[in-house]
Amino acid sequence: MADQLRRKRSGDRSAPTPAKKAFGEHLRGLREKLKIKQAALAAATNVTESAVSKIENGRHRPSPDFVEKADKYLNASGSLIRLWDNLSQDGYPASVWFDWQESEEHADILESYQLSVLSGLAQTRAYMTVLLKGDAKEIEKRLARQAVLTREDPRPPNVVFLVDEQVLYRKVGDVEVMREQLEHLLALGDLPNVTVQIVRSSGDHLGNGSSFVVGTMDDAGQVAYVENSLRGFTVDDRHDLTVLHGILIELRANALPVDQSREFIRKVIAERWT
Repeated sequence: MADQLRRKRSGDRSAPTPAKKAFGEHLRGLREKLKIKQAALAAATNVTESAVSKIENGRHRPSPDFVEKADKYLNASGSLIRLWDNLSQDGYPASVWFDWQESEEHADILESYQLSVLSGLAQTRAYMTVLLKGDAKEIEKRLARQAVLTREDPRPPNVVFLVDEQVLYRKVGDVEVMREQLEHLLALGDLPNVTVQIVRSSGDHLGNGSSFVVGTMDDAGQVAYVENSLRGFTVDDRHDLTVLHGILIELRANALPVDQSREFIRKVIAERWT
């Protein structure tokens, strides 16, 4: 368990995804052809010069508002709008826009709600082995992601695990697997940047729909990862994020305080998994 908490992070945190890189290169080409400075484009699109730089370098996905204003300012004749549309599906980001693991590594804050099983960031090897049906490659990838919790440089994100009460009772593997997993959850709660709270399963609340994670980046931009019965998908649509924040507010209202959550987890271990 201690080894999992000390696992080192690896990989390039700044690698752009294909869609962001394609859009950024096209944008830079149009701007440089007209000999327009990034600062001028930033002023014309109501964003910061840093935001323009990040978009051109493939580090940020542009908003629809930015795309429309940039297309007009750069006399692109709709080419930026068409490219953005081709890389998107019905106005929502296609999978090529985002790599959730990269977003997870960039985040300053991760707020997670788990409805059926624990978040991958909180899983023990034994617990995830059952869920991933022993797929060694996927298990190692999931374990590697957990390094974000304890890295030293850059500083780790502040992480909130809101866990539905039923997750503690849902048997994954055998009794030993569940006992180790819940003890690991308690250990995670000891980390200074991790908060674990149990959401009581009394009555109906908006969180009954699905599990999700909201990541807040260093520039206050946000991306969410939502799981449903078929697949997970990443979104940054403002309306979707507003809905998810409303759900988080209701979930926190139904959650036990940190100390009571720890006592509740210990009680479940003693009564159910010992």
